[in-house]
Amino acid sequence: MPNRFDVCAAYFMYAMLWSGSAYTNQISVRLAKLGYRPSPSEETLAGLSDEAKRIYGALVRRHEGDTVAADRLARRARGRA
Repeated sequence: MPNRFDVCAAYFMYAMLWSGSAYTNQISVRLAKLGYRPSPSEETLAGLSDEAKRIYGALVRRHEGDTVAADRLARRARGRA
């Protein structure tokens, strides 16, 4: 069961890596209203908890498509791109 921090970390990562849309801007505004600030480890995909990575992957698949999501997630996890 995800906790609030996992959810916020996943949405922060999605907004940071896929920025530029109205949706990601709304995410950033909502996280700011919640007072969420990522820990230094949460500023990279590799630093997210397993649950936050799962939530992030689901966000990418939902909003960016399965193929793009899988490729980009794999490259980010390896530290390339």
